[in-house]
Amino acid sequence: MSAALTAIGAFLDAVAKLFRAAIALLLAAILIINAANIFSRSLFGVAFDWVFHWTILMFVWLVCLGFYAYLQAGRDVVVELIAKRTPMTVRRALAVAADLVGLVFMYMILSPAVEFLSLQTGNMETIALPIWVRSLPLFITAVFLTLHFVVHALQVIIGDVEPFAGAQHGSDEKAGAPQ
Repeated sequence: MSAALTAIGAFLDAVAKLFRAAIALLLAAILIINAANIFSRSLFGVAFDWVFHWTILMFVWLVCLGFYAYLQAGRDVVVELIAKRTPMTVRRALAVAADLVGLVFMYMILSPAVEFLSLQTGNMETIALPIWVRSLPLFITAVFLTLHFVVHALQVIIGDVEPFAGAQHGSDEKAGAPQ
């Protein structure tokens, strides 16, 4: 089971890396289209109405993808100050409980997803994309976070990961990952 969890964890890390690349591209696109709009408005008196709507759409995608990449990198908010001072069995229980809380929230997001997406018909204003494209990043992120919470809880239970090991901010190493 440990090898399977490690493989799934590596896959989730690869997804986070892909999301980080997508975030960089989205941010670059936001900056380029807004700079072009400012330039056009300043020099030619012509503003592009579609820039605002694309900026909002890309920002929503950026935030949702970024949230997953942030959590997968172990940069989430933890109660290390208290948890690190408890015995390992209590730490394990706290870590699994935190993962279960995360799973409950992901269930609350994902359980109505299919129905919610089916209700979103038509296109977005000034963008020729279906309106459900706005909600899609939330559900994509929730699916990957669900996998993250399940894998993390199982790794804590079987002892592959030390819970609340401490985040190593500023590095690419995952907090709590075996060294």
